Amino acid sequence: AHLQSNYTTYDGMADLYVYFFELGLRVLRPGGRLGFIVTNKWMKAGYGEGLRTHFANHSWIESVIDFGHAKQIFPDADVFPGIFVTRKPDTGVAPESARVCVIPREQLKIEDLTQQVEEIGFEAPRSRFGSAVWSLEPPGADQLLGKLAASGSSLREVMRSKPLRGLLTGLN
Repeated sequence: AHLQSNYTTYDGMADLYVYFFELGLRVLRPGGRLGFIVTNKWMKAGYGEGLRTHFANHSWIESVIDFGHAKQIFPDADVFPGIFVTRKPDTGVAPESARVCVIPREQLKIEDLTQQVEEIGFEAPRSRFGSAVWSLEPPGADQLLGKLAASGSSLREVMRSKPLRGLLTGLN
């Protein structure tokens, strides 16, 4: 069978997990849940925009758990794992929020994961989970970042061109 996806990366090929996400959502019954432990990069990188848009438009995101660069989950792999759970919409009312939890690798306790998600996690409005980069910041930090973005100027606006190297300090 040939796999084809509408959600491709920068080189025209989709990461393998994209096919599983897409097929998983397709075969779910209304109200069914889909969950994967997978790299968190698609939530933040430009190449994940199509997949983020698809989830925002065709599912109800229930929880996002980000482990950063945790080595405890896959000790032999250099990955940035996260757990993502979504639900296929049914005739009910869409939830207003999703549970978000960011657990730094030095704090991760796999045997206590449920408790950590309850204690450290927070509810984030569904509006955070659209096509743009997903913010996994706590509400206070997310509001502050929003204020800064609304009132400040980006480096691109100040330079009137696209930065090629970012900021350099002392050229040393």
